[in-house]
Amino acid sequence: QVLQGLGRSELSARYLGHTLERQRVSEASPVDPVQWTKDALGLATYYVSARAFARARQLLQRCDQMVSRAAADAADAADAAHQCLAHRCHCGHADSEDESFAECSALLGRAWGQFHREFLRASVETLESYNDAVQLALDSGVAPPSPPVKIAGSGSDADAETDADADLPDELRDIVLSQPALTLPISDRMPNLDAQKPECPVLTKQAARAVFADGLRGYNAALQYFVLDGHVTPHCEILIEIGDLYRLVAQFYDDDSAAAKLNELRARAIEGVAPQLSREHYDHLIRSLRYEAGSGYLAAFDRWCQSNSADAAVRARKAADAALEHLTSVCVSYDRAIAERNAKARTAAPVAVTDTPTAPPPAPASASLADPMDALDDEDASLYFTALFSIARLHVRFPTQDSKEKFMHCT
Repeated sequence: QVLQGLGRSELSARYLGHTLERQRVSEASPVDPVQWTKDALGLATYYVSARAFARARQLLQRCDQMVSRAAADAADAADAAHQCLAHRCHCGHADSEDESFAECSALLGRAWGQFHREFLRASVETLESYNDAVQLALDSGVAPPSPPVKIAGSGSDADAETDADADLPDELRDIVLSQPALTLPISDRMPNLDAQKPECPVLTKQAARAVFADGLRGYNAALQYFVLDGHVTPHCEILIEIGDLYRLVAQFYDDDSAAAKLNELRARAIEGVAPQLSREHYDHLIRSLRYEAGSGYLAAFDRWCQSNSADAAVRARKAADAALEHLTSVCVSYDRAIAERNAKARTAAPVAVTDTPTAPPPAPASASLADPMDALDDEDASLYFTALFSIARLHVRFPTQDSKEKFMHCT
């Protein structure tokens, strides 16, 4: 905690990892495997955000071991519950143990999904940085940089279409597991770990497919517990993260038709949930789901427009129509929220008291809220204006009788 307060987050995390490791191997005071897993998942999340993938993966593997131990404890609890029922005891202990274990397993599955999603994101951003550097070198008339070494899968990229459930390739496991161990020896002098270089993996399409498949398995395991009925917010958040996983893996495809289909799958995984939610209680969540679904169809539209497939034009139009439906819903929802915000501001505006009855009325206090930027926070404003821009694009591409009016409204 002291190191964290001093801003030395990396060193603080290493001490936390050392503490967790000592708890894990301690025989004098056995640790609760469920609580240990939840604590370790918090540290793993930090390492994933810092792109220290080796340490994050090692922690998640330790969590797998702990969940296996918790499963054994749950089996023992089930036997104890059976004995309690035999003696007409209704303590509820077994039910709480089962619930805690199920939640812990779901959190671990989601953490694995997030790990693989960020691994893909790091690869995409590394490749984009390299391509930008090559373009800059060409524009400047200098030699381009050497291409990054890619982590290849166990098969050829041509086989990636039918190998969605491939295990993580051996090369990737070697890269990930060859990093420094999690435990840290106790010493009076600690090494300087503040300047750890983030890991920047570069994947081939085949390796990306394998990482995608592992991430999807983790998310699907989480959804077994975080069902929509009873876990609305985490369920929807996981669906959005799954959509992002599809978006990232699609960027490894040069085949525009295949990439477009992946983006359509991304949208379909999300769009069916929003109609089931109450706008009164989940308006913001509905907007997020609609926006992600619309973004998926918009990405599919862009790739269909570049495809040479025989049905590309038809598929592009269908994707555009679906994108328009979702993004328009998002903008209508934000317009409604802005109007409600302005109405509340007008209601709360103080009434000016003047000495002369002929004095002009004061300007409404809500005048500044006419600008959506004043009524929305930064994240919502970015989403709102991006949706408006996307709608304007689609109206230019597929004009209708009222497209000019809608385009001018959006711009």
